[in-house]
Amino acid sequence: MHGEYDRTGLLPEVGTYSLGSALCHLQGEVISPWLGDGRSGAVETIALAQCALQRGVTYKAFAYVEGLNSSYARRSDQANPRGFCRRDPPQTDGQASQPVMVLAPVPVVSMRFKTEPFLAESVLTSRVAFKFTTEATDQGAAAVVAGNVWAMVVPELQAPQVTRWSLKSLIGSLAMGGPGCRIDGESTVGGTAVVSLTEVSAVLEDCQLRHGSTYELVVYVEDLDNRTDGTMVFTKIYTPPGVSNSFRYLPMIDGNVTGEEVTVQFAGSNPMGKAWVVVVPASAVSSATASSVISGTGALGGPDCMITAMDVDDNVTQVDLENCSMAFSADYAVLVYVADMGMHDDGSTGLF
Repeated sequence: MHGEYDRTGLLPEVGTYSLGSALCHLQGEVISPWLGDGRSGAVETIALAQCALQRGVTYKAFAYVEGLNSSYARRSDQANPRGFCRRDPPQTDGQASQPVMVLAPVPVVSMRFKTEPFLAESVLTSRVAFKFTTEATDQGAAAVVAGNVWAMVVPELQAPQVTRWSLKSLIGSLAMGGPGCRIDGESTVGGTAVVSLTEVSAVLEDCQLRHGSTYELVVYVEDLDNRTDGTMVFTKIYTPPGVSNSFRYLPMIDGNVTGEEVTVQFAGSNPMGKAWVVVVPASAVSSATASSVISGTGALGGPDCMITAMDVDDNVTQVDLENCSMAFSADYAVLVYVADMGMHDDGSTGLF
C-alpha cells in the first residue's frame, strides 16, 4: 500500500489504529522543508509494507503533517482518555489529508501447489492414492493459509471439459466411480487439514476404472473465501492391464430348452460384479464382443429374453430367459458377459 502527497512537516504517531506491523505506518519522520518562497516541498512517495490487508477489501490511508515549531511539536507526557498521547497545545495546527482509498488487490489465484499432486502408490482400478502440498500466493512464502480441496478422476478424453467452476458445481457428472472416488470441497483429508506448507495424503476409493486405460486425476485447491480463484492441476494416470471379472463356473444350460425358454447357470470370480445375458443366432458368435453383449446387438426376443447389468457375486447365479422366439430348426448360443461394478468392456464373455 502506498500514498503520494505533498508533505511539509512532521507526521505524528498514528500507530494505535494502523494495520499490520511497524512497517505499515510512518511515525514522526522529518521530511522536505518549506522552501521559503511560497513553494511547497518536493512531492514524495510513501511505501508501506507488511500491512496484512485482506484481499478484495477497500481501506483508507491517511496522512497528517505539521511543522517543527517547538511550541506545538512538543509532546505531553499525559494521555487522553482514549489512550492517545496528546500535544500541548492540542493538535489543531497541522493538516490531515483526505483519505486515499486503497483496494487490496485480489491475486490471480488464492492458493497454489508448492508440490503438485503425485501418486503415492500404484494405481488400481478401484483405488488412486496421491499426495500434495499447497502454498499461499500473496502472504509470503512462510504464510500458513487454510484451504479446501476438490478431486476426481475423469477419462482422458473428457479432461478438457473440466473447469474450476464445473468441478465445484458438477463434480459428479464426469467423475468416475462412486462417492468415495472424489473429494468435494473438503478442508480436511485423511485426518490432515488442507493448510499451506503441509503435505496432504488423499485416497480415492471405489473408482471403477477400466483396465489398461488412461485417466486424468484432477485436483483443485483454493482458500476459504470460496471465490473459485484457486489452482487446478491434471495428473495423467494409467490403470494396469487385466480383466475386471471372470468365470468361476462357465455358463451351462440347466434343464430343457424350448423355443421360448432357456435357463442358464454361471458364477463370476468377483464378489461384486455385473452380468449380461443374451441369446443370439450361432452365426453371430464369432463377431460378438463385450460391447455387443452389453448393448444387446443381435439378441433374440424382447426384454424377457435378456439380462442387463444384473448384480452378481462369486456364487452360482441362475437366470431364466423367456419369450425368446427361437426356431426349432436353427442353432443358437447363449452369451454371458461378466464385469466389475464399473461395467466396462474389460470383463469376460462365456457362451453355451
